[in-house]
Amino acid sequence: FKRNYECSLSDYITEFRLERTKQLLMETELPVSEIAGVVGFSNLNYLYTLFKKKFGMTPSEYRNLH
Repeated sequence: FKRNYECSLSDYITEFRLERTKQLLMETELPVSEIAGVVGFSNLNYLYTLFKKKFGMTPSEYRNLH
C-alpha cells in the first residue's frame, strides 16, 4: 500500500475522513459532533486537532467561511 500511495494505510484513511468532513461541513447542516461519527472519528477533540493541524482552522470556522 505504502509503495502505491506513498503513505501508510492509516494516514490514507485519516486523509479521506478529513476530506469527507470538509464535504459534509459544506453540504449539510449536521453538527460537527455528528459529522465526526459519520466519518469515523469516535473522539471529537481528535477530529478538531487533526482538522486544525491540516487546514489551519477548526471545523466550525471552516463551515462559517464556506
